[in-house]
Amino acid sequence: MLINSISLPVAKYIYDSFGNTLSSGGPLADANLYRFSSKEYHSGSGLYSFGFRFFEPSLQRWSNRDPIEEEGGLNLYSFVGNRPVSKIDSFGLVDVVKTSDGFIIEVGRCEIVRHIGHGNKKGWPKFFCPKDKIGDCPAAAGFIGCYASEINQGIPKKGVQVIPGCPTDSAGGVWDGVVSPFMNGPDWTTAIKSSDDGIKSLVNDWLKNKSKCCPSVKVSDVDDTGKITTKTYTKPIP
Repeated sequence: MLINSISLPVAKYIYDSFGNTLSSGGPLADANLYRFSSKEYHSGSGLYSFGFRFFEPSLQRWSNRDPIEEEGGLNLYSFVGNRPVSKIDSFGLVDVVKTSDGFIIEVGRCEIVRHIGHGNKKGWPKFFCPKDKIGDCPAAAGFIGCYASEINQGIPKKGVQVIPGCPTDSAGGVWDGVVSPFMNGPDWTTAIKSSDDGIKSLVNDWLKNKSKCCPSVKVSDVDDTGKITTKTYTKPIP
């Protein structure tokens, strides 16, 4: 829905789960270009721009190949694994599945994924690291939030390393349970700064060490809503 300066709706759309428009209305329904999943719509082609790839709702798939090719899976055109109701892909790059317990976040080859958000004593969020994508190349993940020490301690069991600086011990009990207030206070600030430094050290090590098989390193931050911010490095960070 698009509203004007006095909060009245001027464009409204109803979609199916893959973004096909079922109905639209309002004086600016045709003029407005930001529609399904808040992405820009190209009326001539019927495609949506997700930043790194274009999505074709009528075919229910991406119109161009995965930029990391088979490292992202055998199907180079699949849109969120054909599960658009439960999965999120903000830019056409990373798979994030939202469940009632929390997020399942996929980590790929030469990729660093940090999630800052809500955790629980059941061990959520979960990081999924498919061996067929990673092979013998490095990958790293880390979580900052409630119950972070236990969640991060479980990451190496998935075949990847923990981002240095993300809480892996109790730190006096701070990260063993609920950390309040959310995203505010010196504990959060310290953990975020420490993990920033850890991410930098990993990027530089992987790019400088040719044996790590990483011509580039993708760093993704996933916030508490599932929104993904991604940056790809081809040179060490100064």
